Amino acid sequence: MNSERGNSPRHATLQSTNIKYTARGGTAARLQLKADVLALLLSAIGEAAIAQAQQSPAPTGQVATNMNQGAGSGGLQEVVVTANKRRENIQDVPIAISAISESDLAAHGVQNTLDVAAAIPGLTMQGSMNGLQAHLRGVGTTAIAAGEENSIATYVDGVYIASLSGSFLQLSNIEQIEVDKGPQGTLFGRNATGGVISIMTKAPSHAFGGSAAVSYGNYQTAVASAYVTGGLTDNLAADLAVYFSNQGQGYGRNFYTGNEVQKNQDLAARSKWLYTPSDIDTLTFAFDFERSHSSTYDAFRPVYGHPTDWGPGEPQPTGQPYLFTGGPWDLNDYLDPFDDFKQGGASLNFQHDFGVARLTDIVAYREAAKDLYWSSIPVPTRANTAGWHETERQVSEELQIASPDQSVIKWVGGFFYLHGRAAYEPFKIQGSATTPPPLNYINFLSDELTDSYAAFGQSTAPIPFISNTNITVGLRYTREKRGITGATILHFLPPAPALETAITDTEKTFNSLTWRLSFDHHFTENLLGYASYNRGFKSGMYNTIPAGGPDAQPVNPELLDAYEIGFKSDAFEHRLRLNASAFFYKYSDLQVTVFTPTSALLENGANAHIYGIDGDMQIQLTSQLSLQAGMEWLHDRFVYFPDSQDLIPQTVAQGGGNLPTISSAAGNRLPYTPDWSANLSLDYKLPTAVGLVDLNVVYSYRNGWYATPDNHLKAPISNLLNVQAAYTPAQLDRLRLVLWGRNLTNQAVPMFLGEANNPGGYDEEIDLPPRTYGLRLEYTF
Repeated sequence: MNSERGNSPRHATLQSTNIKYTARGGTAARLQLKADVLALLLSAIGEAAIAQAQQSPAPTGQVATNMNQGAGSGGLQEVVVTANKRRENIQDVPIAISAISESDLAAHGVQNTLDVAAAIPGLTMQGSMNGLQAHLRGVGTTAIAAGEENSIATYVDGVYIASLSGSFLQLSNIEQIEVDKGPQGTLFGRNATGGVISIMTKAPSHAFGGSAAVSYGNYQTAVASAYVTGGLTDNLAADLAVYFSNQGQGYGRNFYTGNEVQKNQDLAARSKWLYTPSDIDTLTFAFDFERSHSSTYDAFRPVYGHPTDWGPGEPQPTGQPYLFTGGPWDLNDYLDPFDDFKQGGASLNFQHDFGVARLTDIVAYREAAKDLYWSSIPVPTRANTAGWHETERQVSEELQIASPDQSVIKWVGGFFYLHGRAAYEPFKIQGSATTPPPLNYINFLSDELTDSYAAFGQSTAPIPFISNTNITVGLRYTREKRGITGATILHFLPPAPALETAITDTEKTFNSLTWRLSFDHHFTENLLGYASYNRGFKSGMYNTIPAGGPDAQPVNPELLDAYEIGFKSDAFEHRLRLNASAFFYKYSDLQVTVFTPTSALLENGANAHIYGIDGDMQIQLTSQLSLQAGMEWLHDRFVYFPDSQDLIPQTVAQGGGNLPTISSAAGNRLPYTPDWSANLSLDYKLPTAVGLVDLNVVYSYRNGWYATPDNHLKAPISNLLNVQAAYTPAQLDRLRLVLWGRNLTNQAVPMFLGEANNPGGYDEEIDLPPRTYGLRLEYTF
């Protein structure tokens, strides 16, 4: 029995060092940590899973074989992840991870990275004019300017995406999305403070095949996608994925202009070329392009019941109160918002197997450009309009060398380099509220450069005197230089000349050491417990609106110390999978967005504590019926924030808007962080004489969260329901007809909430799409 288990990758380490498995009860008795971990984490269902696992004999053979056999007999499929820079069964990785497969993406109604939050408890996504801002377990960013980056790092096929806008991706040929929770500062480095979103696209195949789909839904929305792959020579394979969507009717209307708004058009293409010149060498070349035209992500409307203090008619000096009374997806703005964004890039991934080690080198280049224009005070008068032309570029290289899969000690080390540039060319504001005569308009010019270098290493090894137990130690050292140049140019009405002010030319270097220390122990073949301590950091950066003048100072890096314990379990012949964790975060030097009379700036000034529990469960109830569920509870509070901006809402009688004050935010909740979040997915397959019917129902819940540290502006509880029903004809199993519906409750769920006092006070909101539905035809070949 022991020798058979030694063939499993889980236990190859122990077998190689002649550490044999003993009776499970003896193992548990020798590890005192077991009682502490289980007392905090195991629920009644978890204990049932343990009992079942202890009563069942351990399967033989490799893990992948075990899981596949279980799936064939009605069990759950194995999920492979790369959180440790190598392919591993998710149940063997001592990190809280959620993974979404290609089929789950469609069932959950996930079309782009903004939608991923609906499938991951504890994850919220803020989408607005400058892209995607993610929050995971209370850690995230509210930054909205060029050069500012997420605290949740986004990777596509191992390539880091620095741009906020660049993280906003259509998901058309995705194999899997992996969300690693908690700081991943050792292996993923800068800006992985709260976790990592890793997107893996499909790999080319030498066998010819592909798929195509067309869809049509309400709001005159047509979508078409295609994927084709095949071998070109004996050692060269390639693929191509193309996606196009066009929304002919807007979700809402701008009452001032009479035009439809909240319309979107997207075009995306991605191709991979896989070259294998020998059995030990692999080269993968990938390139992609995406362009979107949208009036959604700049479609700010005033929050219901919150009057602005700069309304129609523009009485001087401060305007008049104005209340918005349109629908959730309507506007009443001076102009229609416009957003044109394009991005693209290429990467080369080279892998070589030395036998004693595996070398990986990933070189990538990306660039992006955005043009947008919107009424920056959401009122039906020319109080203030703004727009910009933004450009971004990045070059990155990551060199890794890792142990072979069969190694006793699992290790990986390497070097990382990134050069990035983000610029406004220019950022322009104009209007009676900010540029009264003789001022005509203001241009902000800024150009921020980044050079980041890092060396990292991590090793996982068995502890000789404690059976079935591993220790993981990792370190990363990062040195980063940020520099900025810029100016503010005041343009006056003729004949007065323009005036250049606040000229900026400065730089600063940051150094940071991050680490990982964890212990994991297999209490049984199918029950893993772990405890970890991680440090992560988010890079310091300069504000780019405006550049800051000759004395410009960057914000300091954020630091996060995370303590976590958890377990992962499989039971009932792999029909039940239950994973859970408890965590505590010490979060310091938070980069918080504050509002001034002319801009939104990042400042340091806060410490916070976050603790909570999260878990996910999968059950294969029958061969036809499966259930997935997840939940997270958080307690998040600022513990030190003495000089927080406090924008106090004013009533209509008080003149509307927000009264800017300074107060302590200690005891307040963090932005974009719900106390409770959960999701539930049910999939039922019904074979019939005429074909297969597949029904999927997905429910997502978030309780209210606050938009800003002053906790004045709160989002409502959200209950999102997506349903998909598919039919595959018995005689045409390559064809699939899908009836789908998203947000069937038609709830206005904020994807952006913000408060401002620049220059008048207002609270504004952008909501996720309303109820949408349609029919999709899929064909595989």
